[in-house]
Amino acid sequence: MLRKRTAVAATVVLGAAGVGVGVAAGDVPARGGHSHPCHLQHACPSDHHTYPWGPEALYCTSYANERLANDTVTVVYDGRTYWCHGANTSPPPTTTPTPPPVTTTAVTTTPSATPPPVSTAQSACGKERWTVKTLQDRPTLLPVKDTTIAYLVSRPAPGSLPDTRLPFERRVFRVKAAVVRVRPEDDSDLHVVLSDGTRTMISESPSPSCTAKATPAYRTQMAQSRQQVRLCARAVVTGVAFFDFKHGQTGVAPNAIELHPVLGFRCLA
Repeated sequence: MLRKRTAVAATVVLGAAGVGVGVAAGDVPARGGHSHPCHLQHACPSDHHTYPWGPEALYCTSYANERLANDTVTVVYDGRTYWCHGANTSPPPTTTPTPPPVTTTAVTTTPSATPPPVSTAQSACGKERWTVKTLQDRPTLLPVKDTTIAYLVSRPAPGSLPDTRLPFERRVFRVKAAVVRVRPEDDSDLHVVLSDGTRTMISESPSPSCTAKATPAYRTQMAQSRQQVRLCARAVVTGVAFFDFKHGQTGVAPNAIELHPVLGFRCLA
């Protein structure tokens, strides 16, 4: 409990440099520690060199382990000893304690639990409708629906292709088809041509280095599927509907629809 207000005098003792400081008596509350209101009002010496005090602008501490080499002025205030330095000496810099070394332990995780790391290496990624192609627009997709290449290539092509996602491009389809061609593209995608024996269409599997802003779940699905992609006489391929620009792509559908990106790949034969 705080005592009643009493008149308190400060006694200044000459420091090692022979500096004498006169401090007038003040009428302040008796102190009980650094949290006392006199510190908030700067009406008594600071405990940790936190503010200049008195007409001589002294930076002080009452803790011996905080005493600095330039704390050459000793002040006894209300029965407590402070070590101080004048305003002509810069206050001590604030230092950040060095954290203890961190011990790292190798942890094995399953691919489904952790998305692939974002590569810091420079990789060529695409531009046209790229956030849509790679799910980096973070869409809410509809449940997977089984369908055929014949159905997909017969969908009406949109009159124009905006940078944003079209309503049909929120649909996810799963088809069974032959994988007749796989090749890497300049934008780091794997270009995968699907065929039902009569019709062809394209599916694309993006590189993890080009999907950094997609959700972790989608990044994991895309990366795992890419690892499985290969030539296959009969495969189950799951992907998001996407309309591309026609520019002479190998295997392009009449309406330029694709499964882009691939979210699942399983070779049956």
